[in-house]
Amino acid sequence: MLSRSKPFRDNEELSNVCPRCMSSNSIINQTGNSCSACNYPFIKSSISFENLPLVEFRVDPSLSKDQVLSMIGTNLEDHKKNKSNKQNYEESGWEEENKLTLDEKNITQSKFMKKVIETCQYQMNKDKYISVELDNETLRTLIPEDL
Repeated sequence: MLSRSKPFRDNEELSNVCPRCMSSNSIINQTGNSCSACNYPFIKSSISFENLPLVEFRVDPSLSKDQVLSMIGTNLEDHKKNKSNKQNYEESGWEEENKLTLDEKNITQSKFMKKVIETCQYQMNKDKYISVELDNETLRTLIPEDL
């Protein structure tokens, strides 16, 4: 008896991408409805049942709600600097060849994304989910419209 088969692969459109660590997760995994890499619980839309791109964060518990709201967006220098560096790439072409060169020196990450990456690296190989903890300086760089 001869049997031939192809390895099973989920369609990429159907895979769940974690908004926190950007890991690709299969539709059905052993951790349930959470990321298999960082244990981030997926939050589904009640209309489309797709994962919402939300990242949970905590602030210093000694700060009141009014203090936190007043801090958000007070220091947007990083955001303005990123907008002024619009061209982080160079395009060139010759006959049938096109070339795109990314300038890594000008590409900067926000302080929030640095905290998310730092938390994900700390949490690898942990069984319990840890939310991102933001300090006062990072709170000041958050864009109010993104929250």
